[in-house]
Amino acid sequence: MALHPPGSTSHNQRRKGTALIEFAIVMTMLIPMFFGMVIFGISAGRAIQATQFTRDMGHMYAMGVDFSTTPSQSLMTNLAQNLDVSSTGSGVVVFSQIKKVYQSDCDAQTMSTCPNLNAFVFVQRLVKGNSSARASNYGTPPSNYINSQGNIAPPDYLVQSSLVATGTSVLPIVPAGNSVWVVESYFGIPGLAFLSSVGIPMTGVYSVSYF
Repeated sequence: MALHPPGSTSHNQRRKGTALIEFAIVMTMLIPMFFGMVIFGISAGRAIQATQFTRDMGHMYAMGVDFSTTPSQSLMTNLAQNLDVSSTGSGVVVFSQIKKVYQSDCDAQTMSTCPNLNAFVFVQRLVKGNSSARASNYGTPPSNYINSQGNIAPPDYLVQSSLVATGTSVLPIVPAGNSVWVVESYFGIPGLAFLSSVGIPMTGVYSVSYF
């Protein structure tokens, strides 16, 4: 039997082979960890920015800023910074004014019957950005009831079942005559879309603000 001294070529090759195997094993753990940190960093940064932007939009919306006008839309675009709110972009901002229907609302319209009594209904809806990016969590009122300013008339929202909002259990109960001002935003992260092919559903960030 031939014996190989410690410094022989065969011994060195075995050591190199073992090192390559160990390196491969370590890298199979380090590479996913690295990409995981990158993904978390990008999504966390985008989520923080989207949350602040949505809160700012909600505050202005509740204070009466009319986002159906060009100046207000320009203000929204400026505040969005690198968040894409263009009609062909990856983001969308949904403004909803939602109120609970009380008997006093029905009486004000002299209605003998009021089908949506005690329901949460849309009284305004505006969508800015790419409307196909994401739907609202509270439903989508038919466009034929919405005027150019986004308003919905009382004779419609007091009667039409299609104007009843969904998922309203999270909304605060407000007195008659008052509304909940809801702003939702969604911003896609196109650079991470490839992760869906490997089972990681990281496509964008959603944020909502109530006033």
